Amino acid sequence: MEINIYLTDKVGSSSVVLDYLKEECHYTQKYSEYLIKNNYEEFISTLRNELVLVIEYPYVDKFYRDCYYNYYSSKLEHYSRFSLRVSIFEPGIENEDFENEVGKAKLQSKFLGYFLIRPTHPQIIGRNVISPLAFINNNFKSCFVRTDVTINSIKLIAEGFPHSSQDTETITCAETTIWSCMEYFGNKYSDYQPIKPSKIIELLKNHSFERQIPSKGLNVRQISAALKDLGFGSIIYSLHVYGAQFESLLGCYVESGIPIILAMQNSKNINHAILSIGREEITSDLIDKCPVSMITKDKTEIIDLNSAKCRFVFIDDNHPPYQLGLYDSPCDYYKNADWQACKITHFIVPLYPKIYLEAFRAKSFINSVLLDTGYFNIAPASKIHIRYFLASSRSYKEHIALNPTLNAKIKKIITSTSMPKFIWVAELTTADLVKGNPSMANGLIIVDATEANTTFMNPLIIGLYNDVLLTFAPKIRDFDKITLPYEPFHMYSGNLKSFSP
Repeated sequence: MEINIYLTDKVGSSSVVLDYLKEECHYTQKYSEYLIKNNYEEFISTLRNELVLVIEYPYVDKFYRDCYYNYYSSKLEHYSRFSLRVSIFEPGIENEDFENEVGKAKLQSKFLGYFLIRPTHPQIIGRNVISPLAFINNNFKSCFVRTDVTINSIKLIAEGFPHSSQDTETITCAETTIWSCMEYFGNKYSDYQPIKPSKIIELLKNHSFERQIPSKGLNVRQISAALKDLGFGSIIYSLHVYGAQFESLLGCYVESGIPIILAMQNSKNINHAILSIGREEITSDLIDKCPVSMITKDKTEIIDLNSAKCRFVFIDDNHPPYQLGLYDSPCDYYKNADWQACKITHFIVPLYPKIYLEAFRAKSFINSVLLDTGYFNIAPASKIHIRYFLASSRSYKEHIALNPTLNAKIKKIITSTSMPKFIWVAELTTADLVKGNPSMANGLIIVDATEANTTFMNPLIIGLYNDVLLTFAPKIRDFDKITLPYEPFHMYSGNLKSFSP
């Protein structure tokens, strides 16, 4: 069977996909045109107009083939086994670039990812990994992963976040969020593996009293149970339980660079699951409007930067990747008013299983270290802006070691201190410092994410504020305080990547 290769643009690609739908999928001309207009062209309309597309078909896609052999092949209606793949490049590539090493280097420098067209009408957009740089709107910071892909016999690396539309039969929104999560973690960390839809269905047999396909979707507990079975220490946060803290907890985990599964619903029985993978840049105006989360007896105000009203970045299987929505109105990008009325009711965090100190307790503990120990000489009526997040100690220590604005003695103390694999970090700052470019901090608190016992300050590793450096020795239950003058220093930026030009 010969593989057909086409090099075209956005406009020309529609006719190639139309031929695939008619010839390979055996859809009528009228129905194929409907799918092109209402599915394919709606998807590519979010891409920049000048991009070059390389189309290959027939293509064997592992994701769709798994669905095909476990479901579609047993139906009376004929479904093709083959998909079509569209690869995305910056302008300036030619067919000859696929024939030599110089051309390969050029292709990689211009490669922006790929997406699949599958014969699962009416939702024909399949698995994809596309760089935010391919989209018209990309002014945000998000998680991303690099995956290997072979385009027209040339091995390239795609960078972006895994996405797919649901086919509504073998996978609904819940299954696609689990799949997307595992594609991200499985390609980024050796502790996890990517997963196929049939494996998700198999996992859920122990958590369901009905058949899994055709899928009716999953509830919050089932999604969390599936993640737990896949090796995560998953945690469910509920708006009902956490109330006013709910939004800032979500912001804290997003700031930590962890893909979060959001459960949304409205009063008309719409239930939906999406992923939150990042946020917009926090502007000066948003910092000024950031709410006060705590006021102490001496009128000191704590402003939680995790509560800044910036839009989150969503992976939604009903839309192209990287949709933007506010916490209060997450589905504003939908055209339907009922969907726009959806609110976030729960979110599920796929935590590394050895992280025993979750966000709510970590933030409470950090505030206690700062305000209750009395070691940091905080003046009455101070305003302290705080950004809370998880980080790997390896990445954070590298940030400290290479930070040109931090003095050598503090660098030495932090980098030589024993830490677990993951740490909670609170960067303390002021409104003026955090608005700078780059943003600056004037203090930090580092906490052991593996220590759930907060009774005697056990989780504290290092506290640095107002020229005071504080550590805690758990064995003797006592603090070690030294005076150490320093200047403001660059804030950590390793969890989320900025893609805006």
